[in-house]
Amino acid sequence: MPFIMKSLKVMSGLLCLLVTALITAQAGYAREMYGLYQAEVPVKSQDRDTRLSAYTEALAQVVVKVTGDRRVPQLPNMAKTMASAQNWVQQYRYQELPEPGALALKDQGYIRLLVVQFDETAVNQALVDASAPLWGKVRPDLLVLLAVEEGTSHYLLATNSATDLSTSLDAAARRRGLPLLLPRIEDVDQKRILFADVWGDFSQPIMDASKRYGANAVLAGRISRVDGSWQSRWSLYQGEDVQRWQDNDAQRDGVVAMGIDGAADRLSQQYVQLLTTGAGGVVAVTVTGVSTVAAYARTMQYLSSLDVVANVQLIKVQGSEALFHLEVRSDVSAIDRAIALGGTLRRTTATPRLMEDNQTLVYQLLP
Repeated sequence: MPFIMKSLKVMSGLLCLLVTALITAQAGYAREMYGLYQAEVPVKSQDRDTRLSAYTEALAQVVVKVTGDRRVPQLPNMAKTMASAQNWVQQYRYQELPEPGALALKDQGYIRLLVVQFDETAVNQALVDASAPLWGKVRPDLLVLLAVEEGTSHYLLATNSATDLSTSLDAAARRRGLPLLLPRIEDVDQKRILFADVWGDFSQPIMDASKRYGANAVLAGRISRVDGSWQSRWSLYQGEDVQRWQDNDAQRDGVVAMGIDGAADRLSQQYVQLLTTGAGGVVAVTVTGVSTVAAYARTMQYLSSLDVVANVQLIKVQGSEALFHLEVRSDVSAIDRAIALGGTLRRTTATPRLMEDNQTLVYQLLP
């Protein structure tokens, strides 16, 4: 069929809708994040000078989300980009200050929230030109197990917890572009996840929770108020790898944000790539289990969505196998890690019929 030889970007609208529905229905190991190029900044006025000044702060937020690195906005080779933030703005709007926290912001003189949407292509190009790394849109799901001790009470944070703490945690995750999971309230109520296990940072129960929720990573934390300050201890679990750190802050929201920042800093280091403006090389990829048009569409959409991939070309189809050429904008070895993250394709050692040479990467399309 003629459309099979085309990139997904030029596929028919009907097929695009089919792909979107399929992806949305999937339970994933990672998620494609939206809103990475949007930022929110509280302002004290709606005049032009205030807005232009706020654009720089908004762009800094976006750059941190897109690169995963809080240091990038201050790099010398980013100075021109940051100074011309208004050039990258697509649209802006004002909205009410968010709750909770609106009262505190009003006490500081803030009256509205400026919401800024930046041009994705322009921002990415500026980062590439500045040799800054990019963290793709497909990001690991982070399960947060948070044990909280406040005075004589203690609890595990869970879904449907209508608390300021849940709102703060979600805001911190959105600020860093992290897909967040919380344990279900029934799992906490029925003791499937125990406060004592999280508070004590016991590895096996924490990893069991990771498997139950299908998360790529688990952030296990404990926070408590000690002598007027909030103390925290954090552990980031990824498979057999565990990274631990501690933080403290005068405010509870501050110490929670530090935990999310620590997780985002560590996760991004594993997935960021230095992209080139063009194609860095061609990788041959064979995918098995591609037996229907819908399966082909899902495979093509996923490969095309990877930031490290500049172009996807279908070379040959035989039975339930499809051979693709991927033009990559980074080191060729990075493609395997990028493909594996999304939970759509799984690396296999099986020998398919469609092979160009021993360097061909072979994957199985997952249900």
